[in-house]
Amino acid sequence: MAKKKKPVVRNLSLKLIQGDVESLSHPRRLGEHIGVDTTARVVTIDRVLLSMGIFVGRAEACHFRLGNLESPAPVMGLRFDPRFRWTLCGLGQPVTHNGEAVNAETVVLSEGDAIAAGPYVFTVVQSRTSVKAAGTGGSSNSSGKGSLDDLQKDVTDSMEDTGFILNIPGIVD
Repeated sequence: MAKKKKPVVRNLSLKLIQGDVESLSHPRRLGEHIGVDTTARVVTIDRVLLSMGIFVGRAEACHFRLGNLESPAPVMGLRFDPRFRWTLCGLGQPVTHNGEAVNAETVVLSEGDAIAAGPYVFTVVQSRTSVKAAGTGGSSNSSGKGSLDDLQKDVTDSMEDTGFILNIPGIVD
């Protein structure tokens, strides 16, 4: 009997097709896990952060911020599902996946898929091997050798800074 191959867990890279690339940001403490290449207009989110789930929106509590959104609340969640597939969940403001509204259900992402939220349109592109390849994305306070517990603390601290603790069923286990 042939051994079943484990899925390769990859970073998620999104190319900004429409919207202001200068308005994309994230907490500095997560700079090793989210990279923004303003020249190529590509955002890369690493697999470690995606395994915990990432919230996208305008509020300071969001790990990845889109500055031109009207709503201060998170608009979508991105993560790896238990099968290590990229997934997207809409959380409020209209979010579309390939032109279809995504509201509270989780959809699996593939390369070439389009994601729209407010004035932003992204397409899923071939995964970059590292966040550094996508750009520095801001400075980071850690050395890159931090534990998963350290990252969890950074994520929790970035949410607690503004009083948000988010737990969305289907996104965060």
